[in-house]
Amino acid sequence: MSDPMIRPTSLPADLEGLSAVMSAARPHHPRGVSELQHDFLHLEADLKPSFRVIELAGQIVGVTEWQRNAGAYHPQRCSV
Repeated sequence: MSDPMIRPTSLPADLEGLSAVMSAARPHHPRGVSELQHDFLHLEADLKPSFRVIELAGQIVGVTEWQRNAGAYHPQRCSV
């Protein structure tokens, strides 16, 4: 078995894997491919989410997300 690898997101190739892992982790708040794609295409640069994926044997098995919320009072406040 290979070791897991953490790497930056490769778009648009990783959108389906991101969506699948994020939706499985939070089934009451699923993130669809079209929603993720919209965020990447239309949000201002400082509001776009930043992802890293955890890959095992060529398959995305985990995701980290960093995002500054549009309604955040302080410009350095973010969600991880």
